[in-house]
Amino acid sequence: MQEAAAQGVFSHLQYVPPKKYFGEWEGARASQEVADMLAAHGCAVTYNHPIWSRVTEEEFIHTRGVNALEIFNFNTVQESNTGYDVTYWDRMLRMGSRINAFASDDNHNEGLFEDSCGGWICVQSPELSHDGIVQNFIDGNYYSSSGPEIYDWGVRDGKVWIDTSAVNHINFVAGNIINDGTTVLGERFKDTLQHGEYTLKGHETYVRVEAVDKYGRTAWTNPIYLEW
Repeated sequence: MQEAAAQGVFSHLQYVPPKKYFGEWEGARASQEVADMLAAHGCAVTYNHPIWSRVTEEEFIHTRGVNALEIFNFNTVQESNTGYDVTYWDRMLRMGSRINAFASDDNHNEGLFEDSCGGWICVQSPELSHDGIVQNFIDGNYYSSSGPEIYDWGVRDGKVWIDTSAVNHINFVAGNIINDGTTVLGERFKDTLQHGEYTLKGHETYVRVEAVDKYGRTAWTNPIYLEW
């Protein structure tokens, strides 16, 4: 935001020339240069659709200053099934990165296929204002979705719990030991669950939750980081 913009904020519709690289491609260096440039102008920095972009994980997972990774891109899911990037997210989390994630439309409205209203975030903010929404996005006070709703979630009495709209199953994804985490299954082919719990074992580094409906549409929480 403006107070964090060492090089001043971008103006409305300002053209920012793309960086061009000639000769040998150094993706990690390019990623860091762009992230640093955006941060210097007060931007919330995200890394978008890495699978669609055909980059390798080493080209971006170590980039500093990234607020969130795009894990669901509705446009590229519709275009070529290259919009799911959750595996990269868990790879970063298991390496110790504290990074949030988000879903989006990336809608181009070209008429080739539907690419609107398929991915979004729901932000918890005390006020409906530009600064309130942006700051709470940066702080991670939101969930992402391609369909289901998340009403509340947290840790209580040694258990991670979540309340959702009706879904088919709930995934509790945890790092870092094999068999940490679990899936709570509802009735097959039906949306019968609205609550799920996972009892912590005592060595999870983080837990995040996915609520999935019978059509495969998913809502994702950001991680809770655990100190034991």
